[in-house]
Amino acid sequence: MVNCQIWWATTAMARWWHPGLLSHAERERRGRLRHTADRDRFTVGVALTRLVLAGRLGVDPRALRLERRCAGCGGAHGKPRLSGPYEIGFSVSHTDEVVVLALAGDSMVGVDVERLGRVRDLRALGQALLSPDERGGPLTETALLRRWVRKEAVVKATGDGLKVPLADLAVSAPGTPARLLGWRTRPELCSRMTLRDLHPAAGYLASLAVATTARGPITVWERDAGPVLATEPGTSTEREFDHDDDRTGRAGERPGGGSARPPRAAGRAA
Repeated sequence: MVNCQIWWATTAMARWWHPGLLSHAERERRGRLRHTADRDRFTVGVALTRLVLAGRLGVDPRALRLERRCAGCGGAHGKPRLSGPYEIGFSVSHTDEVVVLALAGDSMVGVDVERLGRVRDLRALGQALLSPDERGGPLTETALLRRWVRKEAVVKATGDGLKVPLADLAVSAPGTPARLLGWRTRPELCSRMTLRDLHPAAGYLASLAVATTARGPITVWERDAGPVLATEPGTSTEREFDHDDDRTGRAGERPGGGSARPPRAAGRAA
């Protein structure tokens, strides 16, 4: 059994102390971003990742080393991973004000979120996105972006990212359960990859991909990251946001009852 946590955040949850959680390299990368919105998305994404992972591991979030080395060129734009003895799969995505973090134990995981209303050329997107088996259907933005987030989640899970043309992959049709049906160069992954459509705020689409050989169901929890991002490490109100709760509730709910609907708010990345 694999327990997946999905943490939903917005840039409105940013706090003054979040930049202090960033490493030197992360602060340099943040400083190169020209627009405030881009800096806020990056900062909230890194802060959320560090706080959730630190709570799970019982360590100081500033002590974690997050590596983003690209396996192809060595640049700092690859799939993020924890350096050291830790085996926790995680993935981050953001668009506009929305940031999402996915964790999946020691499994490979990818997540992608996109906002509706931004596609100007549906035909061009369809040509870049659709495999031969997927062509011929209606070219609506919702249908195309549903396939997009599913495929993006898959290539993020494997760490292939931009190296793989999305038209090499085939996924199930919008309105049907999410599945990876084909991958031209890696067909063996279809039996190992589990896809789930997520539940972001209205106007957004998001999907999760988990690659695992473990038997049993995959449970997905969607949670509001507000309490995590509001709790400064070392304060008297700090608590451990641990994964033990996963054993006590049902997917899509917080332990104890309440719905884990993401906050109302509002590209290809690792």
